[in-house]
Amino acid sequence: MEAIQSWNAGDGALDAIEASLKEQGWKDITRAGESVEARFGSRLAFRLLGGYLAPGRKRFPLHLAVSSKGLDVTAKLRSDEGFYVARLSIMDRVFKEHADRLFGSLRAATGNVGPAR
Repeated sequence: MEAIQSWNAGDGALDAIEASLKEQGWKDITRAGESVEARFGSRLAFRLLGGYLAPGRKRFPLHLAVSSKGLDVTAKLRSDEGFYVARLSIMDRVFKEHADRLFGSLRAATGNVGPAR
């Protein structure tokens, strides 16, 4: 699963995004030039607890890549749960919930709260 959003932001957007990710508990946050990458959740916890239990949903594994070019910021979020023989519809819902919450918080952190492009 993958979701991409772009928006306009002012100077210091990547600093604000990095701080927001740290505040939300993201890990392995790395910054290289005009991009930030980070990971969230745990494959093991999600496999053990599943998408139907709240602790499993909270630990849904995700990978985020954010790039900035001038005033344009693009965030690409993808699920990182690994291989499953069967995909459950709950996984799509959990991913969408995380994506909506994350994109909203990143846009708010960079000062852009208008509609996404």
